[in-house]
Amino acid sequence: MKHKKNRMPLSLLAWLFMAFAAFSQQSVDSLFQQGVSAFNRGNYAESLRILESLDKKHPEHALTTASLLIQGKALFQMGENQRAEEAFSEIIREYSKSSYADDARYGLAGVEYKRGRTNASLNLLFEVMDKSRDSRLAEKAGALASGVLDTSVRLEAFRDLARLARGEKSRSLLVPKWARAAAAAQDLPQARNAMESFIRDYPKNPSVPQMERMLLSLDRKGGLTARIGVILPLTGPLQEQGKDLLQGISYAVESFESNGLNVKLEVRDSQGRVLQAVRAAQDLCSDETVVALIGELESDITAAIAGVAQERGVPLLAPTASETGISGIGSNIFQMNCPIRLQAEKLAEYAFNGLGLRRFAVLYPADPYGQSMRDAFVEALQRMGGEMIAEKWYSGEAQDLNPQFKAIREKGIEKMLQDTTLIIVPKKALDFYKARGGGVEYVHQNVDAIVDSTQLAVTSIDGFFLPVYNADLPYIIPQFAHHNFKAKILGGAAWNDPELLQEQRQTIEPSYLDGAVFVSDFFVTNTNFRFQQFRDAFRKRYGTTPERMQIFGYDAANLILQAWDGISVDREAVRDALQRMSDYAGIRGPIRFSAERMNTHSYLLQYKSGYILDIR
Repeated sequence: MKHKKNRMPLSLLAWLFMAFAAFSQQSVDSLFQQGVSAFNRGNYAESLRILESLDKKHPEHALTTASLLIQGKALFQMGENQRAEEAFSEIIREYSKSSYADDARYGLAGVEYKRGRTNASLNLLFEVMDKSRDSRLAEKAGALASGVLDTSVRLEAFRDLARLARGEKSRSLLVPKWARAAAAAQDLPQARNAMESFIRDYPKNPSVPQMERMLLSLDRKGGLTARIGVILPLTGPLQEQGKDLLQGISYAVESFESNGLNVKLEVRDSQGRVLQAVRAAQDLCSDETVVALIGELESDITAAIAGVAQERGVPLLAPTASETGISGIGSNIFQMNCPIRLQAEKLAEYAFNGLGLRRFAVLYPADPYGQSMRDAFVEALQRMGGEMIAEKWYSGEAQDLNPQFKAIREKGIEKMLQDTTLIIVPKKALDFYKARGGGVEYVHQNVDAIVDSTQLAVTSIDGFFLPVYNADLPYIIPQFAHHNFKAKILGGAAWNDPELLQEQRQTIEPSYLDGAVFVSDFFVTNTNFRFQQFRDAFRKRYGTTPERMQIFGYDAANLILQAWDGISVDREAVRDALQRMSDYAGIRGPIRFSAERMNTHSYLLQYKSGYILDIR
């Protein structure tokens, strides 16, 4: 007897095929995200293992080029230059139409630079600058190329590099630097020819006015020595920060002078005193060879010297002052830090619109910083419709804030009772009500007892804003956890301290800290090649790793050096050039001067599983 073969319906075959394809894609997506997560945590070997396994299990999957790119970056971070080159080159060769091809060229530029092949590195960066459709990547390539040109290229190499810079963007970067180096070496014809050729080819380029000013100055045969005035507290309570910032400034000027350019520092010690700082500003502004000032650290002293600089027509770059309104003193004043009011507003908008938080509590120090952060945050939330459940302040040290936290906890408990997410019932009926469940907490204690016990979590507050100081965090975090707030922590720049957060995370239940979001004017990672380049060169020069203040100083000096034409002494030209720098790629992060001459960029960061991540 013949058996009839059972045939699977075509519709079922199609369904099975689609189900398998969907399952396979889920597996690809999951493995890829695991690899990316490991890379972001700095676990490069683990990232490489996961992504290589992904490529082996799913050949030619939809994320092949993205996987190869992350593998190349991981290998680069591990010092595996040959294998990194192979990964990047495979993308460029086999997937030339991929949107990641330019990212691969950028990565390959890093490999070439590490090998000491400066021209090959710059050739790739120029190509990304001129051809990439990704404006953010093109800007990164330009920032890196600028750093390489400033630190690793001498006059004799510029002519060959000019043959590699074939597009408008790369040439607009290269030519002013070439002209500066040529003028400093007294080779005026070479400087003039480079700029005249560019102006002829690109008459509408934004760099043309700068080059025209440089051409007018060439008759001075190299120009005068320009000086940058620096006013910082080199003695007194803030001397450590002042000296670190000065070291960063000095390193930037040394790098600039290595090309033979005539720029010197004129340093004055403010002693952290307003009167001393004002006298220093008056002295420096009276020297006509001083093209700009950098200083001070504190907002009130910075405002005082800003008045002098504005009156005398000297550009002043404030490297750390964050008080709102300092740049409003006059057209010569520039704030490198994002004002704290803008930072607080940005955090409030993200908390409300990005995270969907609606109810908030605030605890802040009763000083100008804390008050400004509180005011801007609360005002922004009220405009959007957020609700303030409670707010408290403190003065002095934060070692014992039990009364403040207890008062906020009490307000939170009262809100839970109003919402009927918490109900007080007789003790003898407690078991009966608990059996009903329904997402409601049933207790038999009175409000005072519930507040005092801290066993019951406060769930009526979505976001808890803590714009506190770094020194306060070891006291604030345990008290927050002790009073059992199940709210997302929101904070300011002081929270951007991974070592401190990791220490605190080990002493409390990690869920209290995980997911904390804070706003900061500073964020660097070891995966940033430009930071690596700066860090390695700084270590070679000083034998130490640059910290926050050294980086701030380096960026401040570089801003002015980029604004200066390198030949003449013209304060007005420096001011105008600074105003045009709407998106300067600093080591610390972008510096975007608004029409009011204040940096509008700040980072939104999140602490997650022991790591700080950029979530902007």
